[in-house]
Amino acid sequence: MISICHSFAKKPYFSGSKTFYMRKFVYKLAAVLFLCLPLYSLAQSISGKVVNEKDDSPVVGASITIKGKATGTKSGNDGGFSITASKGDVLLVSSIGYLAFQVKIGNNTNLFIRLKSAEGTMEEVVVTAMDRKKASRELGYSTQVVSGTDIQETQ
Repeated sequence: MISICHSFAKKPYFSGSKTFYMRKFVYKLAAVLFLCLPLYSLAQSISGKVVNEKDDSPVVGASITIKGKATGTKSGNDGGFSITASKGDVLLVSSIGYLAFQVKIGNNTNLFIRLKSAEGTMEEVVVTAMDRKKASRELGYSTQVVSGTDIQETQ
């Protein structure tokens, strides 16, 4: 029994080398956390509204994405949107019938984006069964062509 007590007296539970390694680990962990904290704080919530340039009517369903990333959202019925982005990121705003627009994120977290309408830029689109869109020359069967003048005559 004396030998057991004697062994504890020689070597305490927390020896000096273990506390040294524990301190080293804690310092490394604190350094990693403090280095990652600024990266987390750079992301900010950006909100805004996408409207038509001519009459300031909301653009419903406009696609808002961050350039170079897979993050994106769509505008709602009122043209409003919200997305999380970092300062310096570039937002790509696009919608069918409008020219694409790019906005660089700065200090302003509330954006008002006006899209210009893209008149006369639509090309021929053939809609086949099951919503598959192909060019007419790629189809193995004949198609019926309806031009804009045909539609105007019916109105």
